[in-house]
Amino acid sequence: VGSGAYQMRTEKIWIQDRVDAAAALLASKGEKVAFAQFEDPASPFVFNDTFVFVLDAQGRTLVDPAFPTMAGRNLADFRDAVGNRPIANAMDALKSADATWMQYLWPAPGSGQPTRKLIYLRKVVVDGRTLYVGTDFFLATPIWMKAG
Repeated sequence: VGSGAYQMRTEKIWIQDRVDAAAALLASKGEKVAFAQFEDPASPFVFNDTFVFVLDAQGRTLVDPAFPTMAGRNLADFRDAVGNRPIANAMDALKSADATWMQYLWPAPGSGQPTRKLIYLRKVVVDGRTLYVGTDFFLATPIWMKAG
């Protein structure tokens, strides 16, 4: 028997794998089944301090485990710490691609300093309706950038 607390770094491949699996589930099983799994904290879609979210074609939240009582908030209008619009920019990129990565700056929990964050967003069509499935995570700070 053992236990431990590990500060595992989130890797891009994990993010891409979970979002791609979420998009496949949504496309094959539909919104009701998929959304229930995305909102379940014990599902594989909630992992390593991140979670899968779903947006409609206008950028409004359909599934947002971080803010479950705020369904419908418009993330296309979201601006990062320096005024960039990562969701709107990612949605624009998805006009000519199936998936995209977008970097932005946001304060990490417990810090007031903007930190690099990366979002992975994938387009999926469900019953003729375009949806966006994604997640984001804080990028690891290189050791040479950390204060001594």
